Amino acid sequence: MIAPVPLGDRVNFKLFAARRHLESLTELERTAGSLAAGEVRTQAEIEIDELLYHLVGVRDALLQEINTELNLGLAQRDVDLGAINNRLNQMGTNARNITRPIDAMGNPQNPLWLVAELHNRSEHRDLIGQELVLGDGQLHRACLIDLRTEPEQGMRNDRGERYLAIDY
Repeated sequence: MIAPVPLGDRVNFKLFAARRHLESLTELERTAGSLAAGEVRTQAEIEIDELLYHLVGVRDALLQEINTELNLGLAQRDVDLGAINNRLNQMGTNARNITRPIDAMGNPQNPLWLVAELHNRSEHRDLIGQELVLGDGQLHRACLIDLRTEPEQGMRNDRGERYLAIDY
């Protein structure tokens, strides 16, 4: 287990919490053989929700730190990427480079975009693919549902068999 971090360091706390949920998912899969197994599926969905919640929370904690460290003067409730960028733009274009990696989360080619999208999806729908069936008709692995494809379309392998793209 990873050593805890001080609660006041919100960025590292969020990363610590995400790691804990990832460890729980790993243990669930190890003991059940698959996160899609009936007896652990609900717990797996809870752990995935929490993992995504904390990963997305890193972004918000970073924005709060930028506001504090650069004395931007935004009220805590008003801190978001747009407000930070507006203040940084007022300071000059070099300061704007600070949020460029956070801005990149809006690009579907960025893996962090997928984290945010999975988080949004998990608020309304399940994430673990239930229909992944391999050659012998047995469920061998769980997959996260790929948000970049239509559910009914999915993706297909060379043999035309449907599979979900976000494999772990």
